Amino acid sequence: MRRIQNTAIGLVMAFSTLLTLSTAALANPIAGGGYSSAYSGESAFTNASVGETGQYSAIFFNDGNTTWQPGVVGLLICAADKITCNVSSNPTFAKNWFSSTVYATVTTTVAPGQNGFFIYNFTVPSGTPPGTVTTFYGDVGIIQTGNMLRPEGYFQVNTVPAPTASLVLSPASASIQVGQTQQFTVTNLPTGATPTWEVLGGCGAVTAVGLFAATAMNSASQPCAVIARVGGTNGSAPISVFGNATSLGCTATPTAIVANGGATSAGTSLIRVALKDANGNTVANASSPSINAVNVTPTLATMTPTGALTPSAGVATITVTSTNTPGDIQLSASAVGLTGCNVIISSGGVGAATKTVATFTTNPISADPNSSTTLTIDVTDANGNRVVGDSSTVITITRDAGSTNVCNVTAVTQGSGGATSLGGGNATADRGRVAFTIKATSTPGQCMIFATTNNSSIVGTSATLTTQITGAANKLGVVSNDSPKNVSNSGTCSNTGGNTDLSCMTFVISVQDVNGNTVTSDNGTTITFSAPGISSVNSTVTWNAGGADHLACSFFPTPIPPNSTSTSSATVSVNDPFNNVVTTGTYSVSFGRTQGSATTLLTSSPQNTNGGYAVFTVRSNATTGTDTYGPALSSGSLPGSNTTCQVEVRS
Repeated sequence: MRRIQNTAIGLVMAFSTLLTLSTAALANPIAGGGYSSAYSGESAFTNASVGETGQYSAIFFNDGNTTWQPGVVGLLICAADKITCNVSSNPTFAKNWFSSTVYATVTTTVAPGQNGFFIYNFTVPSGTPPGTVTTFYGDVGIIQTGNMLRPEGYFQVNTVPAPTASLVLSPASASIQVGQTQQFTVTNLPTGATPTWEVLGGCGAVTAVGLFAATAMNSASQPCAVIARVGGTNGSAPISVFGNATSLGCTATPTAIVANGGATSAGTSLIRVALKDANGNTVANASSPSINAVNVTPTLATMTPTGALTPSAGVATITVTSTNTPGDIQLSASAVGLTGCNVIISSGGVGAATKTVATFTTNPISADPNSSTTLTIDVTDANGNRVVGDSSTVITITRDAGSTNVCNVTAVTQGSGGATSLGGGNATADRGRVAFTIKATSTPGQCMIFATTNNSSIVGTSATLTTQITGAANKLGVVSNDSPKNVSNSGTCSNTGGNTDLSCMTFVISVQDVNGNTVTSDNGTTITFSAPGISSVNSTVTWNAGGADHLACSFFPTPIPPNSTSTSSATVSVNDPFNNVVTTGTYSVSFGRTQGSATTLLTSSPQNTNGGYAVFTVRSNATTGTDTYGPALSSGSLPGSNTTCQVEVRS
């Protein structure tokens, strides 16, 4: 009974507060005209951290006699005084809000006597301190005029939580070979504290300063980690310790595709062929031996690349594209001295056409006559696979009667025998697809399109386009970035797809208003890395070094005087075929003089690399001359030729 009584008291208090607020002086006029609202409820307050996105929902009851239409009635943004509304507030938190002064419109038509739902998202901007309390004030009103239905003082609150203290290890994880070492460091330490180190899993040992030595292979079923502790706080970094390659491992993602000739992504798969040690770990520092990949079933699929492949970080990747013939696609991989592997991908035929699927290429779009999007409708089987053999089904689209002022159908962009009117159109499927251009009007809202077919066994569908008020072009935003990629210098890149160079990188930039909405009406801004009058955006693109290929070295300073005390340092680096430094893995490097007698090597040899480098120091003798030094792995070899370096001794 106590819970019930407490709840009842809470409700009375809530209504009392609302009544008090409703009697305050108003900064926005009342809409009138049969419009009225009553607060019904809201979602819980949130504790989203920096970079996280939260969602709020507000529920208001239509107690007037006028229906609320999407794009007409919205949850207006209010100031902290709760009576000045249709204003901008907390703009840095905006996440696809309806506009800079409106959180959201109703999700559907709300008749008198029904509840209306207003749903909107927010993202906590970077730099927001822990403990920051942000309040989102709002009230229901008319979007175009800012007139309020009934002021009731709605608000919701987000509090950024304090960060959880923990030790952070660098690197965050490591994959190294038996016999190699890896230096770990720790940050976020309490002032003056010194961590203690330990290894869990039996794959090696760690010194008091965090230097890990790999002594035994582990596996996925035998996890291993380096742990740093200070009091009750700790941090960890998982470690994979691998041995020499003994076999190849083949995996495919996904293992079942559609025999559609690659018409959609459902007809493609990606195969990874990895060099594996006896425990099944990938030999992550290996770029040899060469892997020979063979397409066993060329009538069922194409594979790129095949033949002799050089692994990068122990792995070669192959793209598989189905033909229109179903069956079991098979790849066979082999390497000298290693156990080979095979992988089978099931390629099934597309089923009978049973339904349609509709999507908009861009949604939402700006509510102006210059903005448009493409509505694509696919004929699919029961599993959603496009029936590319269908070129006979006639698809008809019809705009909902309530969307007349929101959007228009203006053109057929795919399909044969097409025709359109502002309220709809039709076309015959082309390889299982039709497409129409849908244009916005100046009236914001939701435009619902219904699709039907001339075949009773193929079910129709519908899709809803949202048009919203968008501000002037203000900034650029990064929509997508497929970085990182491995380095390469063969093949070509294309902005329409079909890249044959593995290093090709694609990032998509959009023109946005101040709230991050894409300005879909902008068809004229030329984007280089910035545009006049529009704030630029940064996007980091990363190319990873390839597999280790050879060792290189250089001396500094040189020359040095012949005084038996001056020194010069030789930096040895592990390089890929393009001379990028390979920072992953640890290598035992020997360094010795191959010619001359003017210097003496002071540093013991071999040395282990750290971050791709090892450093050796030489001292001058009393004689002049030029000495040549060369690096080499203390055991094993790399595919390429190591380079030498010289130090000169002269007066």
